[in-house]
Amino acid sequence: MKPSKLSLNKVWLVAIFLSLVVCARLLSLSNWPSTKRPSILIIAVDRLAFNSFTCGDEKPRQTSGLSVLCQESLRFTHAYTPSTQPAAAIASLLTGLYPYEHQLHRSFDRLSIKANSLAEIATAKNYRTSFWSGSPSILKKTGLSRGFDLFDDFSFLDKKNYFNTLKSQSDFFLNWARESHEPFFSVLYNSELENISEGESEITNFEKFDEKLAVFFEELKNNQLWEQNYIIVTG
Repeated sequence: MKPSKLSLNKVWLVAIFLSLVVCARLLSLSNWPSTKRPSILIIAVDRLAFNSFTCGDEKPRQTSGLSVLCQESLRFTHAYTPSTQPAAAIASLLTGLYPYEHQLHRSFDRLSIKANSLAEIATAKNYRTSFWSGSPSILKKTGLSRGFDLFDDFSFLDKKNYFNTLKSQSDFFLNWARESHEPFFSVLYNSELENISEGESEITNFEKFDEKLAVFFEELKNNQLWEQNYIIVTG
């Protein structure tokens, strides 16, 4: 079966339920040979709003990951989340359900046992699965770890203010991805935009994050993980 003409291979600021449909569609393409099936990487960035960046800004691609997406991806400008609470939003991203259905409203709640997630679907399709949490907002105790082979909710514990940078997360992810040629389904949840250092402005913090995103995309390209796979960036 040939790859679907469903979309370009990069989708950003995508609505939660649309991303679920895209991922579920890709995971259903089980007739592909194992090594030819596309991998799926979701980069979920807390506080990345729809108006944080415009594609008319024309920033250099070498220092702006969002500029790379503007030129090489499909963008959805009307994206909505069912909750401003990170745990609830991620749960909806993974299940396609509203919070009142999956029952995970805040970080101290737990995902309903009845809710089936994309990680579980991916595992059933023989995908490797991983989740990289960037802050205490997303922990295993929420039940979101269900279906993931690897769920990292501890690497930020020795970091200042308990926030993992995108650079740290991307290094962990790339080391994991290089361990096998099998397709993967992975989620990087990042809260770096929320962690503003003393004396630093929101604009400066955003620009630093954007630069790290550009570096990450370049590393994905260098590791042949860009063209043949699907990367979804959502705020």
